[in-house]
This record gives sequence, C-alpha cells and structure tokens, in this order.
Amino acid sequence: VLLVGSKEEDFFLIREILERSRETFAADLDHAHTLDDAKATLQQHRYDLVLFEHETGDAEAVQLLAEFLHAGVSLPFILLTEEADEKTVAELIEAGVWNCVAKSRLDGATLVRTIRSTLALHSMQQEQHSAEESLRKLSQAVEQSADTVIVTNRQGVIEYVNPAFEILTGYSRDEVQGQTPRILKSGEQGP
Repeated sequence: VLLVGSKEEDFFLIREILERSRETFAADLDHAHTLDDAKATLQQHRYDLVLFEHETGDAEAVQLLAEFLHAGVSLPFILLTEEADEKTVAELIEAGVWNCVAKSRLDGATLVRTIRSTLALHSMQQEQHSAEESLRKLSQAVEQSADTVIVTNRQGVIEYVNPAFEILTGYSRDEVQGQTPRILKSGEQGP
C-alpha cells in the first residue's frame, strides 16, 4: 500500500492500523509526501493499492490518476478526505478513485473494511477483464476458423454460424438464424 500525502501523523496512524490488522490482513505501507514522489514511486515499484490524501492537490491528483489509467495501469485508489465537496469527489471518482473514506471516521475497522472491499472490487474487475479478453480471443478464433461452426440453443435452433459455414454451405448467416440444422438436409442441395 502506498500512502500519498504530506501529513506524517496520517502515515503513522495508518501504519499502526495495518500492523494491528496483520493477522487478518497483511499489508506493508510506504509513504510518498508529494505527487511527484508518488509518481516516481509508482513507476519504480508495484503496489496493490494507493491511499490518497485529499490535501495533496485536487487538479494534480486527477491528472495523476488519469495518467495511470491511460497507461493501462489498473490500480485501485482510495481517497482519504476531510470536508471534500461533492464536485471534487465526483471528479476524482471519475478519474479512477475507487472509494472514499472520511479521515474523521478513520479507524481500524473502517480502513480495513474499505481496503478489503476496494481490493475485492478490483479483483472482480480484473477477472471480468480477463474473461472478456478470453471471450474476445475465442470469438476471433471461431470467426477466422476454416472449420464450420454452428451454435444452436437447447431446442436446436441456430443462433450463430461462422464465415466458414457460409462459404461451405452457401447459406448466409441471416438465412439460417432461427432455422434448425435440418436446413442442410432440405433436399435442395446434393449430397
């Protein structure tokens, strides 16, 4: 975990909270005092989570988050704030902040629960992205396959055919969707 913020007391408080929770939630905490330090640290080391203090500078915070998102870095950020207006929080969430915690309510249970839920959400998003990527690759393989592929529902009604099916049979995708594979034995074509 990387804490980005200028207040040493916040670092020591969060480090103590994480130390007390070590049996159920193991995490090490590093500290970057400025956004430039954070940027350099994030480029040199891999972190699973960033805790981000609101006072570090709203516009630059949004820019830092946006840079990492545009670079394809999927890294959950939790905003630690005190009296942030809704517009600022909305901008940060739009930029990629995953969660928000008011510093006035920063205790062990709240912080650990927020970190866990944020990491769980991030993990689910990563799994979804991986599944979507696998599905995209499978779809491309089926589309480019030289072998005929027909997908039917449980009633045997054709829902999908690949281009190889269209080339081999002469039927277009639109002609066979909604039909059954019996269309291939219609007697209209030779064996």
